[in-house]
Amino acid sequence: MQTSLITIPARSTAPETLFGDMIPWLGILVLIVLLGGGLAIWIRRRITSQSASSQGGYMLEDLRQLRDSGELSQEEFDLARQAMIKGVRNASEISSEEAENSENPLRKRYQAGNGDNDAGTP
Repeated sequence: MQTSLITIPARSTAPETLFGDMIPWLGILVLIVLLGGGLAIWIRRRITSQSASSQGGYMLEDLRQLRDSGELSQEEFDLARQAMIKGVRNASEISSEEAENSENPLRKRYQAGNGDNDAGTP
């Protein structure tokens, strides 16, 4: 006869007993899931608020405040404003060039047909 090192206590296998044993564990599981979700939302908000507040450079409103407070002269303000405008124009030109050069099958079809639409609609 073999003897076992592990003894398993006799338990009732009645459904109501098994369900009663599971309720506390289900509650703990739900609590862990809710806390994990809350933690994930908190971390996400924290990261996005930090990235939004730490944008590089100045916005035009920031430059106006610096000018109005006397930290920037009118000439410095104008130079900074022109640099911002030039940067925005360059960025928009680059994005429009990327859009023109993109691999768009509808654009290729339109250009290949010399502007004619196969469907007959403008």
